[in-house]
Amino acid sequence: MDELFRVADHIWQDIHGSRSVFAWDELPDDSSERRMILRAAHAALLGNST
Repeated sequence: MDELFRVADHIWQDIHGSRSVFAWDELPDDSSERRMILRAAHAALLGNST
């Protein structure tokens, strides 16, 4: 699970950089952006598992 959040944080930084008022770990759990980034991170990890 730590790897999922590490990848999600990396994706968040790539997309938003310093433009966002929220850091990855400050996004509310029910945020649609947070869910979208977690899905992208999950897909990225699945793509690297082969």
